[in-house]
Amino acid sequence: MIELRILSGSRSGEIAVFPGKNVAIGRRVDPRKGLAIDGAGVWDRHAEISLGADRRFHIQALGGGIVSVGQVPLRESPLGSGDRIELGSLFLEFRLAPARQAGLRLHEAVVWSLVVLVTAFQAFLLLFLSRA
Repeated sequence: MIELRILSGSRSGEIAVFPGKNVAIGRRVDPRKGLAIDGAGVWDRHAEISLGADRRFHIQALGGGIVSVGQVPLRESPLGSGDRIELGSLFLEFRLAPARQAGLRLHEAVVWSLVVLVTAFQAFLLLFLSRA
């Protein structure tokens, strides 16, 4: 999951989390598919973050937009967690959102139930065979 922390502007301090592998950034972006944000120098569809074939996230400038990662202007670049992105007057921080651990309560309950059943069956066998 992709996490974008807004570091400047009216929404400074806000954290946006996206479950998909592609995130668009710009003024006129569908909020379900990306970060819709206003700022001086931010285009309608300014940039896109996507998972590349090398299993790393990459940022790519769209249209005439310019993107800076670590104060270096570029058209496309791989991203690392903690990288600072600049789009016009907007500053963002790219992070990988923490992974949620799956709940294991059901599996644990099944295993303990099997342990109890096997133990009870063994006790039954001991009692049955001792009388025979």
